[in-house]
Amino acid sequence: MILGLFGNKSPKEVPGILRLNGEEIPYQLHRSRRRSLSIQIAHEGYLVLRAPFRMSQKDIDQLIASKAGWITKKLQYVREQHQQVQALPPSWPVLGRLLSLRSSDIKHFRQTADELAFPKKWSGEDLYEKLQSWNDARAREAFPNRFEQVFRHCCSIEARLERYDPEFRLRRMKRSWGNCRGERITLNTELYKYPPELIDYVICHEICHLIHKDHGRGFYALQERLYPNWRQAREDLKQLSMQYARISHSSQPNVV
Repeated sequence: MILGLFGNKSPKEVPGILRLNGEEIPYQLHRSRRRSLSIQIAHEGYLVLRAPFRMSQKDIDQLIASKAGWITKKLQYVREQHQQVQALPPSWPVLGRLLSLRSSDIKHFRQTADELAFPKKWSGEDLYEKLQSWNDARAREAFPNRFEQVFRHCCSIEARLERYDPEFRLRRMKRSWGNCRGERITLNTELYKYPPELIDYVICHEICHLIHKDHGRGFYALQERLYPNWRQAREDLKQLSMQYARISHSSQPNVV
């Protein structure tokens, strides 16, 4: 059952309270010219309902009731994630090293050999987001030059690569460490948390895709020449990704 809080709101956007399994859950109901009802769970722990103008309140209630199990499960997951983010992680991975986190009377991050200091006013989710943004910025500073160095090294081993002039990009990704589409190679900024040799491995892996678009025998033969220790690197990346996911409260991609 949905109970509206404000009767004078525009029918396009109505806030209210959803009573589900004995719990009162805040929601926002948005009406538009869409054809069906959608239910989303916001990070703050409330529901976002999007319904057609012509859908009756009774139909909305019935559809929500049919999704009660899914809603309850998703809300629990979002709340658990929020609680994890609120806790200050004791350390943060930077190029394979775990730096201790320490609050200090400063205005910006300050990195030393063993620690990463941050302003005292930052905490919880705010600190987590700033750590992620700091990680992304460091990756954008360091990775372009590293990519050029690794690419030139690979060209010295495989002459066919010399005909390519790949475009290099960076962005934060959830499902992959990198990709190669045409002559554009993109790396995940999350890699800045990992040891340099594992970053090089991912770069070499994507460079191989300039010539071999699939993971066939030709691909692995070339990868063996460009990065002979790729099997160990792949395993190390897998193991560290599980460790870093717990530390930084962020999902890490699958192994390349």
